[in-house]
Amino acid sequence: MNKNNQGRRHFLKLGIIGSFTLATAGTLIPFFSRQLANPAPNYKVLRAHDIDFFLCITPVIVGLGKYQPYSDMETFFKALDDKLGYLTDSIKHQLQQVIDLFTAPATKGLLTGKFNGNWQTFDYENVEQLWGNWQTSRWSVLQQASSAISQLVLIVWYSLAEHWPAINYPGPLFTEQLVTRPNNF
Repeated sequence: MNKNNQGRRHFLKLGIIGSFTLATAGTLIPFFSRQLANPAPNYKVLRAHDIDFFLCITPVIVGLGKYQPYSDMETFFKALDDKLGYLTDSIKHQLQQVIDLFTAPATKGLLTGKFNGNWQTFDYENVEQLWGNWQTSRWSVLQQASSAISQLVLIVWYSLAEHWPAINYPGPLFTEQLVTRPNNF
């Protein structure tokens, strides 16, 4: 048989399997999203499973080298929730879909190999390896999702004054002085 025909058949099989996987995930994610739609206590936007996910993924993105307890990350979560509160409803919904891709039991199992348990059951090294694999994945949806979450985490993390020394940012130059003239409009 011609090697060219084998390549085409393999490509078609892969396309059919990929289409089936996307259709299944597209059907299941909204079901799980509705079950997990309520914000966690004391939060406006973040849901409990979002907090578990960000608690594991943030140290990997920022490069802390180990997991941090929730009490150390609480200011980050409050700032993240505050920033998410300013987004439009449609963008919030899209972001929740991206997070659901990583946290819904069916898709989390397909992406990580662990169908049972939450993100707290993963070792730091496993999460680091998974995150690296997603950033360099052949599937653009994983690349885009991990990139969007990375950008969100980094923006919120470094918007907190307590993290400025890590990047040698001295802070705003003129905190008590108005730099521009008032326009009195």
